[in-house]
Amino acid sequence: MGHKGWDDSVQRWTSLSDIKYGPRLTLLPPEMGQVFCDSPRKDLWTADETRLRPGILDTGRSSLLAVGRPEYGHTRANFIRHGLWCNRVQRFFGPYPRVEPYSGARFQHKPRSAQSSASNANRRVCKRWLRVAQDIPRFWRTIAIDPSKPTLSFEAVSSWLARSKNLPKAVHISARLCGKEVPYGYGTRKLCRGEACYFSGPVLVKVLKDGPLLDAVPIDCPSPECFQQLSDSFGRFNNHHKPSGWDTANNITIFAKWEDQWVNLPPSTWLFLPQLTGSLQLTLPTIYFASNATREPLAIDIPAAVLQRLTTLKLTCDWSADHVLKLLHECKSLEVLSFDMCFGRFSSWNSGDTFMQGIAQSGVALPALRTLSLRGVNTYHARDLVMIKQPAVRVLSVMFDYDYWVLDQRTFPAPPSTLNVMNPQDGISFASFLRGSTQSPSLLESLAITNGIFQEDTLYNALKDLVSLRHLKLDQAVFNVDTFSKLLPPPPSNPRIVPASPGFESDPRNS
Repeated sequence: MGHKGWDDSVQRWTSLSDIKYGPRLTLLPPEMGQVFCDSPRKDLWTADETRLRPGILDTGRSSLLAVGRPEYGHTRANFIRHGLWCNRVQRFFGPYPRVEPYSGARFQHKPRSAQSSASNANRRVCKRWLRVAQDIPRFWRTIAIDPSKPTLSFEAVSSWLARSKNLPKAVHISARLCGKEVPYGYGTRKLCRGEACYFSGPVLVKVLKDGPLLDAVPIDCPSPECFQQLSDSFGRFNNHHKPSGWDTANNITIFAKWEDQWVNLPPSTWLFLPQLTGSLQLTLPTIYFASNATREPLAIDIPAAVLQRLTTLKLTCDWSADHVLKLLHECKSLEVLSFDMCFGRFSSWNSGDTFMQGIAQSGVALPALRTLSLRGVNTYHARDLVMIKQPAVRVLSVMFDYDYWVLDQRTFPAPPSTLNVMNPQDGISFASFLRGSTQSPSLLESLAITNGIFQEDTLYNALKDLVSLRHLKLDQAVFNVDTFSKLLPPPPSNPRIVPASPGFESDPRNS
């Protein structure tokens, strides 16, 4: 088998969408941040004397690359086989520019200290895997850059990025601090260094613009001012003459958990995102701290031009519906929505808000939405979920609070009023939300409900109109035992005649 064919195979094998990653190895080069290397748990590469081939090389219950799992009992013979495998992998994928070995490496799965002999042997395997991980960039998955490192330079980072060639990577930009931490309230406040901010220099922009193709870029700035500096640096050092890896980045993750450091950023701050960004993951601070941090009305102003091209949005916040629905109102092309409400104040919206007065009547339409995942939902949020209009959704999952279904068996089926249960009034809203549209039959095919207490016939009313439902999962849910008997069709008047159903053909000889 030729090298070119194997090159294509490995590229498919290391795609982020297909591979199931096993234990993660973290390299710590002193000149930048971190390099995360993942070894696959399944479908490893087996080596013989002449070639490499896809296969499984295991010790019975765990793979040879399952470092940090000494409890599975690795043998000396398997260590030798693993060493030969590492050597052949190095020879096959080389030649790559070798880097000087260094002591900065750690494994996220640590061996148990009680098994000292197995732990020592496991470290020998780890050292071999470290050599392979250093020399073969195709095993790299995420390259983390810490802008606060004084030795950070474009040449140092680009030397690592260049070795991965055109294989798409995830570049994680993160720093714990920029300036000093000063006392603030009951905690501390992280200050930005202003013009000397670690995120304001040209290094990050050059790495993102002149580096390889990027698959995902998580950004974690220590303060909102640092995030503003990063956005401004793209305007100062942007190269408009040629396309770059940054322009092709489709997945952007922004961690904005600045809590009581929150400031309302101007809409222009978000315009530095790539034009091809179709997936945005956004984590916002707790509304209690964020609303107290600014004297202005709390807002998250992302331009409509950015929201309209999104096909996937993952939102984590406990903000009220007026803030969330203003974002969703512009997401007309959204196909996948994952919303973690964090058991927050989604229903505590301002009834005097002009925007919400119109939304309360017509709702926010998401015509292209196919997959919807809701987590951290309080049962009383159902009365406001109906404002999210998703007529074409196929897959829906809802996770209620765990504490709301754990109750004393002596109180069931009449739990005390202090428990947050799905009462009949909220059940009507929940059924309307699941149905999606009253103008056409429901298209929902898969429904998963986790936790939740459903009083009386609330679950029955929620399910009875889902005519396209093919898969239903109820996990830790409490409901009446006769719910499904009511959903079954009535028995035929003539028991000898079997009614036809989808996927079933009646045989006259059986009558």
